[in-house]
Amino acid sequence: MKNLLLILVISFMVTGCNKGSNDDPKSTIPPELIGKWKIVELYTSDGSNAYWHVYDSGRVWDKWFKSDGTYLNTDTDLPIDCMSGNYTVNNNYIQYSNSPCVPEEPVIIESLSNRELTIDGNFFEPIKTKYIKVIE
Repeated sequence: MKNLLLILVISFMVTGCNKGSNDDPKSTIPPELIGKWKIVELYTSDGSNAYWHVYDSGRVWDKWFKSDGTYLNTDTDLPIDCMSGNYTVNNNYIQYSNSPCVPEEPVIIESLSNRELTIDGNFFEPIKTKYIKVIE
């Protein structure tokens, strides 16, 4: 019995040590982010003041973050090759890729819960987007 306990303890210690030895940064997509999101407010500047204002695109959802690291936009004003791509999440930053119309600079996840998401566009002028999760 003591030998079995010793083997389990050593096995646990070895497994635990190996998990921390990987120095490669990995995308860690928060489970709350997965799903379809609708824009409800925009934070913009008129040049002197920044403020929140209600926004409705008229769509059921505006952005869909999938668990496989891909996303879809429903903005019909964009060319078809701009409506999808890949994303990763690292340290509250979303990095979009594989879309010719999305900037390479990461955007900041300012707040995230099961129902609300606020993204800071990380631009020179304040541009933030507030979403609510669409439950289908």
